[in-house]
Formats: sequence, C-alpha cells, structure tokens
Amino acid sequence: MELYRVEVSDTATILQMALYNRPGEFALLSSEVSLMGKTTGKTYRLTNVSGCELGKKIIMPASGCCWVTLQFEPVSPKDKFIDFISLKDNWDLRLEGIHLKPIEQPRNTFECVLEGEVKDWPECSRLLLTEACKQDVARQYSIPVVDGKFRYTLRDSVNRLYQLCSWHDYMNNGFYPVDFISEKGKTHFKLYNGDAVETSGIQSDSPLNKELQHVKEGSIMDPLFSKRRQLMQDKQYYLSEIHALKDRVDQESDESIREQLMEDGRAYFEKGDGMTEQARSLEKEINESFQKEKERNIAYIRTYPTLVGLCLYKYWLFREIGIFKSQPSLSNIPMFEEIFENLYKEQYASHPYIKEIGNNLAGLQLKKGDPFVDFVAPDVEGNSHRLSDLIQGKYALLDLWSSWCSPCRAYSKLIIPTYETYKDKGFTVVGVAREANSTGPLEKALQQDQYPWINLVDLNGQVGVWEMYGETGAGGRFLIDPEGKILALDPLPEQVEKLLKEHIQ
Repeated sequence: MELYRVEVSDTATILQMALYNRPGEFALLSSEVSLMGKTTGKTYRLTNVSGCELGKKIIMPASGCCWVTLQFEPVSPKDKFIDFISLKDNWDLRLEGIHLKPIEQPRNTFECVLEGEVKDWPECSRLLLTEACKQDVARQYSIPVVDGKFRYTLRDSVNRLYQLCSWHDYMNNGFYPVDFISEKGKTHFKLYNGDAVETSGIQSDSPLNKELQHVKEGSIMDPLFSKRRQLMQDKQYYLSEIHALKDRVDQESDESIREQLMEDGRAYFEKGDGMTEQARSLEKEINESFQKEKERNIAYIRTYPTLVGLCLYKYWLFREIGIFKSQPSLSNIPMFEEIFENLYKEQYASHPYIKEIGNNLAGLQLKKGDPFVDFVAPDVEGNSHRLSDLIQGKYALLDLWSSWCSPCRAYSKLIIPTYETYKDKGFTVVGVAREANSTGPLEKALQQDQYPWINLVDLNGQVGVWEMYGETGAGGRFLIDPEGKILALDPLPEQVEKLLKEHIQ
C-alpha cells in the first residue's frame, strides 16, 4: 500500500492511495480504518470511500494495482502529523508520520521534471526512483503510472546520477534501470518491458543529460542486450523445460507450490543447465564485451573530466569495488585512485561525491593492524555517539548490519553469548544499522532480536560508515583491540570468541 496524495480542508481530509499485489492475488483494507493525530491523539473517523469495498478482498487486475480514495473527518490544525491505521483482528497496518504541511525546500534546490510513457506494459503500475550506486540505502521514490504515463518532480540541490526502473521488475528480481542526472528542466522517458527488444531511454535538452546520452549511444552492450531480449521473446534463450516450469509458476495460486517450482528452476541453473547453446554463446560474448565497455567509459572519463565524467566515474568505481570484493586479482583499484586524484578530487571538491569516493577508496585499503576509522552516528532516539567514546580501552566488535539482512541478524544473534561472557572483562559490541528512509524496520528488528548492546543508525547512508570501512554489501564486522587497531576483518562468531580467549586474561 502506498500513499500518493493528501488533501486537507476545513471539511475533510482525503487520502489517495494505491494497493498492490501480484495480478490475480488479493489485497484487503479493513473496515476499521481511521486517522490519529500525532499531537492531539484524537481519532478521525472515515466518512467515505471509493475504489474498493472495505473488509472485502480486492482481486488485483493485470496491473497489480487498485486505486483507493479515503475521506476522513477534518483534522485539527494542531495536528501537523497524522497516522493512518487499519485494524484487522489481532494485527494492524499503519502509515506513521504523514506530514500535512508543505515541506519547505532549501533555497538552492532545483526542480527536475520527469515525465514519460510506459510502452505495452500493463504490469508496470509504478516506478522506482533511486540514487545510483545506493539502491539499498538511498531514499526510494515511488512514481505511479496511470494509463501508461507518469510525471514526477524531483527536487535536488546538486546534480547526481539517478536510476529509474519498474517496481514490477525490481520486486521480481529483475533490475533494468534507465540512468539520468538530476538537472533543472524536463527529462522525457520511454520505458519498455525488460523482456522487450526495444531499449528504454531518455530524451532531454538539458546539457548534462544530453552529454550522458551521447556516451550511452556508443554502448557496446546495448545491442547484445537487445539480442538477449529477442532470444527470450522468441523462446530460444531457455530450454523448453524452463518454459514449462515458468508456465506452471504463472498458473499456480498456491504460494508454497510456486516456491517449490521456482526452486526447481534455480536448480537447473546451479547445475549449469537451463540455457540453449545459442544463449550460452551470447552470454559468453556479453561477458567478453563487458571489459571493452568499461575501457570505453574509462577513456571518456579520462578525456572529459566533466560533471558527467564524475557521475560515470562513481558508477564504474561502484562496480569495480564489487569485483575487488569478490575477485581482487581482476580489479584495478589503483587506476581509479589515479584518475580521482589527478582529474576529479580538486576540480569538484564541493560535490558530495568527492567525500563519498574518498571514503570508498580509503576504506578499501583498510587491513588488519590499521587504526579503526572513527565516526559519529545517532541511535534510534536521535542521540549522537562517537565510536571512539563507546569502545575506548576495550576489545570491541563493530557490527555493520541492516534490518532486512537475515544473515546479518543471524550473525549478530550468535555473538550474544560471547558478549555476555566477556562484557565485564573488557569487551563490547557496537552495532550500526544502515537503513533506507525510516528507522521503523530497525526498531522492530531490535525489539525482536533483543541485542544487549548499543545500536546506531546510518539512515540513507548519510554518515557514510559503509564507505569508511570499504563495505558495499548489507554488512561487515571488525574486531578492534584496546589500542584502537583492527584485530580481525569479518571474523566468524567462533573466531571472535577464540581471539578474545587469547587476548583477555
């Protein structure tokens, strides 16, 4: 469920919302719906509804979306924030902290108007807008698609690289974004289904996006991706067994059976099966061409150290860090360091990318025996804490995690017994959760997992802890000694206990 518009008047408070689910599945809004004022605590009753019948299942159409308008009693002027509450038996659905007053924008903010059409894609009822290279932690903006068209005003204070993609693809483990740079003026998009032969793209008269498109038009990869989509469209990419499985998944309504069928499909690919010989040959060509495409972009970044060059540099550095983390011998971080120092660091010193990139490159050099990187971050109540103050004179485990990361949380729970054993012997744990948009999921995770140590939050990556420590995934761990030196990087729980036994008398 998403809230798109709020209208406030002396006679009513109107919420325009959208309910989402897979086509053919159902959504439901309880008949016990209300608003609650944050200041007054007053409950505002529902007076009218259109678009659905409360308390009854709504079967989702092909778009997977149902638009609903809810009208409530007028809200008191004292309540600048309200909560939306939908009660159902022993659970409740809430949208908390809905802001009823226009948010004042900083003076240096500019407007980037995004508009366009989605071609032959009824499943695409909304789009996901996020800052590039920050998919897991950046603010995510949901843009509704109505009758195949959309329009959204993005407000920004500096030119940055963004990505726009379909929520439908994103939620089904597909990610086919269109890149653009936030820039004053209009940018027009033409978006196609990820399986379509045509390539999605933008049109813009704004100088930065025109330059970006000029670079994109020379892509070696796009024609190969079009070939891949054509093979998929002609059902010549996957083996017939995979197509049969897919048809069964699409027709199956039982979620447990769907999961089992999808697991069967994954088993094909884990064994190296699933693709036709034609598809295998194409994938080999795509893999070989990736390096050529990187070299083409790096050449542009070196030759034209423009703001577009900086955006492309950040994008390719992000990808290079991923290679460095998984296969260090195949990466070339020194080349990126040289380009940054010689071409971009001073020229764009005031751009926020420079600090992020500097932290990224420094974090990659972090190794055993180095001093830990100090920082200040808030807890969920908003109180600021300095890491050095929390761990002074102690052995400490810095635990970077995210509320949505199950392996991260499983690791942290395994550390609890070790913490209880050594907490009075000079050992502590400091957790830092990197969250997107809200601390709500973090607070629920803390309540469920009951970690007995302090947890800080890096909301939307604003503190930059992950960059400081060279992390790009959901989390990481660093064992620090009382002198402030890193004793171990990403130690397993049993390794933490072993090291503490060796060092704490």
